[in-house]
Amino acid sequence: MRTVPNVNPGTRSIQPRGTRYGYENLLKCSLSVFELKPSTHALRAAHPAPVWLVSRARVPFSVVFTAAAFIPGPPLLVPELANAAAAESADLRRAVLDVAGELGLRSERWVVIGVDERPGQVPVHTGADAIGTFRGFGVDVRVTLAPPAVSASNPKLPAPDRNMPLPALIAGWVRGAAAPECRCEVEYVPADASAEVAAAIGRRLRTQLDAAGERVGVLIVADGASALTERAPKAYDERAADFEDALAQALDTGDVKWLAALDERLCTALGACTRAAWQVLGALFHDGVAAVERRFDCAPYGVGYHTGVWLP
Repeated sequence: MRTVPNVNPGTRSIQPRGTRYGYENLLKCSLSVFELKPSTHALRAAHPAPVWLVSRARVPFSVVFTAAAFIPGPPLLVPELANAAAAESADLRRAVLDVAGELGLRSERWVVIGVDERPGQVPVHTGADAIGTFRGFGVDVRVTLAPPAVSASNPKLPAPDRNMPLPALIAGWVRGAAAPECRCEVEYVPADASAEVAAAIGRRLRTQLDAAGERVGVLIVADGASALTERAPKAYDERAADFEDALAQALDTGDVKWLAALDERLCTALGACTRAAWQVLGALFHDGVAAVERRFDCAPYGVGYHTGVWLP
């Protein structure tokens, strides 16, 4: 038996090990230098806060690296793209916006860590001034990585980047929906980065965040295994359920050693292609995790998705 935190803060449900991803629940449920510049944003009071953000205390301004949130990166998070699956993915969407809203309360600036799984050269950086669109996924839903100076419908704005990597698109959509006054920039980790390279990226980023002089948070965009069922994108693998339970346990407890030890071959076999992003998260907290909040796990369509917030 293990505790599986519910999406609602303060409530927890108990499930036997292995049932989290049971068939009956599947549909329900290159090193770069991070240049951190001072942000200039309007106060949150100038923007109406989503209901899930009301009545939460903000952290002191003396804190620099305030939190790391982790969310999955499937296009189905965007209701316009989910179509018939919009209702089935509602709990996941709510959990993602919940942790993003929490990160928005704790920081005005986000550094997003993602893995671009497209073949070819991996991008290094997507700046906060970028505009993207989900047109490549079927619908022209536009996103920005910072509060736009004018309406996104203004023709004077640059044309949206149709080739913006999915992690940046997801970060932009989440930012706009949950923390519209925040700004973010996206750094990419190669999918085949070794554990050592991922750890070096995480440690370097932590050093720069601690010296930033402003409240900065990190948003990790990463998925779990994608081989949990016969309907999954990856061929079914019986090892996937145990992997997902172990990953969820590590995220529940802030087990950075488990993340650091992720087996590259196993992750590839199970379709956990964002393994390097999880290892960057672990290296960010090389000195330990003070608290874990707002954890949620589910596995629609045979893919493991996890959300939560780690506090330094």
